[in-house]
Amino acid sequence: MSIKKACLSILLFGLFCMQTAHAQPHPLNQLGRAVFDSFRDRDLSKFINNSVFALKEDEFRNLLREIKNDALITHLREGSKEDWSIAFAKNWRKHWRHIAKHQKSQIGSQAFDPILVAAKADGIQWQTTVLTAIEVLLPVKLEQSHFEVKRDTYTPKVIPIDANGTNEIELDSDTLYFDRGITYRLKMDSSTHRYGFMIGRQPENSKKRFDRGIQRNGASVGDILVEFEKKKWPNGILKGTSLNKENATKIYEELVGQEPNSAVLDKLADSRYTVDEFTLEIHEKYYPSNLYYFCPDRKGVGGSIRVTDAVDLDKPNQRIDLLLTFDFGQPKRSYQILLQEILSTPRGPLFFEKPQWLGQVEAQVGTY
Repeated sequence: MSIKKACLSILLFGLFCMQTAHAQPHPLNQLGRAVFDSFRDRDLSKFINNSVFALKEDEFRNLLREIKNDALITHLREGSKEDWSIAFAKNWRKHWRHIAKHQKSQIGSQAFDPILVAAKADGIQWQTTVLTAIEVLLPVKLEQSHFEVKRDTYTPKVIPIDANGTNEIELDSDTLYFDRGITYRLKMDSSTHRYGFMIGRQPENSKKRFDRGIQRNGASVGDILVEFEKKKWPNGILKGTSLNKENATKIYEELVGQEPNSAVLDKLADSRYTVDEFTLEIHEKYYPSNLYYFCPDRKGVGGSIRVTDAVDLDKPNQRIDLLLTFDFGQPKRSYQILLQEILSTPRGPLFFEKPQWLGQVEAQVGTY
């Protein structure tokens, strides 16, 4: 059940749009909740509607044609060196036939029922379960003196490498992409022991570490939890107005979560800032878009981080694994389900592989 390895002319309207977008859960959170509810309610139709099988033929074709993912493009080319439009036209339909041949009953028996059977074997009574966490799972290992974090790349450009005009794909940098508003669980393995994984504002500089929204930043064992907040406009503040102590305090408290000290307020009151400039300054400091990951004890093992919104299309299509953690029983016990190979599609994120029952797990960082 997979692709084989494979507005702001009106001020108030713009303000309303920003606040509404901020209030919306991340699409991956919506997906995780929907799939969990499908198991709890034994609703196969809901399960299918959140999978690759929900796509129509034209949606599937357009998704693959516009995909920004090197691994999937390579697979779809099947070794062809022809222009992408030609190679795609030759090969996409066989993958559609692989998807379209599955009947509802077959999807149920192969992908849906196994989760219910495994849960029953563990004594789960779904109506008394509580979903406690929805997280993107990112395994991290140290390989060839470099942190390797699960990710996908997209490198559409080519560069000449010799006088004969031979071309080679321009290699992607070591950039990791994180969306705002969704939690990432970075799971370190045995190879990272003694090599802390740190996130900061500057490369190779632990004095500039960035801890906001990050649990266990710099750890070398166990898990690190990362959740970058969504940028938002402060409630009740009209754009373009002058900054004063009253509105500066309100903006600071809402966006930073603490009171500004009197020295900061006095400086701001005399600076002729507008609320827009002040808000932008806070966003740049507390809601950064560019960060770095590195090891504080070993140079050259990290790379850059781009923090984007879920609707930002200027990034590779990541194949995401989503970890669902829920509690059941007295005393409470934690269990997990892994949704695999999730891709963004015209219908929102959908999973392309069978979910996996992970069973009971020990209490983890961020879930207790």
